[in-house]
Amino acid sequence: MQLRASQLALMWAILACEPVEMGRLVDVTQADQTTLSRTVEKLRRAGIVAIARGEDRRVRVLRLTAKGRRQFARAMPLWEDSQRRTARWLPVTGLEDLARQARKLARAAGAGRAA
Repeated sequence: MQLRASQLALMWAILACEPVEMGRLVDVTQADQTTLSRTVEKLRRAGIVAIARGEDRRVRVLRLTAKGRRQFARAMPLWEDSQRRTARWLPVTGLEDLARQARKLARAAGAGRAA
């Protein structure tokens, strides 16, 4: 399975918190329940995430499988390289400037609607 950035981020959150209840993962990732459930299910079908019942049978507890840990370990150097290349292309100061400009445009657009 070729991982998407969102799937890698989810695997990172699971690994950092495991074993982690689905509800806690929603809080940690700030993802909506439906999207998170769909992504977890794809990772489960690929053998990357294991799902077990918690003490309360309504609770689902997640952890990465051995396959998931191997895939995560293979993906991280690629992600880190991508981050380094992106930082050279658009340094953090460039992102901050871009965000500042976006906020100014948003405020101007909001002021135009209020008039």
